[in-house]
Amino acid sequence: MLGAIGSLNYWIKGNNIDDNLLIIAGDNYFSSDLSGFLSAFDLKDTIIALYDVGNKEEARQFGSVRLEGTKVIELTEKSANPQSGLVSTACYAFPSRIIPLLDDYCKNVKRDNLGSFISHLVKIDSVQGYILDGLWFDIGSAWQKISDIDE
Repeated sequence: MLGAIGSLNYWIKGNNIDDNLLIIAGDNYFSSDLSGFLSAFDLKDTIIALYDVGNKEEARQFGSVRLEGTKVIELTEKSANPQSGLVSTACYAFPSRIIPLLDDYCKNVKRDNLGSFISHLVKIDSVQGYILDGLWFDIGSAWQKISDIDE
């Protein structure tokens, strides 16, 4: 089984992609346009879209992020103790130079989710964060909340 990150790598290799990439997970809903995010992408560093969910409890469901300025210094998937409400939204812009790092990662590590790759990338490369304006939510989380209310 390829998983999300393995599938992305398979698509890149199968189509000989060697350009910058914009990756947006299909379960994202956001009201802001991405022009600010794309303008902040300098074509050198990976940039990830972030959102402040407002509290640490909610942040536990996502990849929680720590920043120094705009630099991401830590991304922890579904942390039991997030340091803030700032989370990764699974919206990423990768410079083309990251493609070999992605391929190496897929050869050596479990290939299930993009957040784990970003966590790895933060340790070995420069990753920038961009905080989105407006509303954002993960559609799966929204459906879970509705389901909880119905019960």
